Amino acid sequence: MELGMIGLGRMGSNMVQRLLRAGHQCVAYDVHPEAAQPLVKDGAVASTSIEEFAGKVIRSRVSMETSGRPVSSSPKTGIGQFDTLSKIPEAG
Repeated sequence: MELGMIGLGRMGSNMVQRLLRAGHQCVAYDVHPEAAQPLVKDGAVASTSIEEFAGKVIRSRVSMETSGRPVSSSPKTGIGQFDTLSKIPEAG
């Protein structure tokens, strides 16, 4: 199964590592591109922008929160950072 992970902090990177060990393919994105490098060594595919991430993941759903706030309003990433994902047409 192909999965995408936005946010590669402690939780996100650990989730990607476990998914890779279980045989899944993972596309990874973080606002700090260097966060993806250890995961790339384990087999993940890194994205350097949210647009690139959206182009690499066949079907996407965002279901994460940061500090109790939706990711799209996180002060670390900037308001509207993930609006690109909502504009992707749903397959099939």
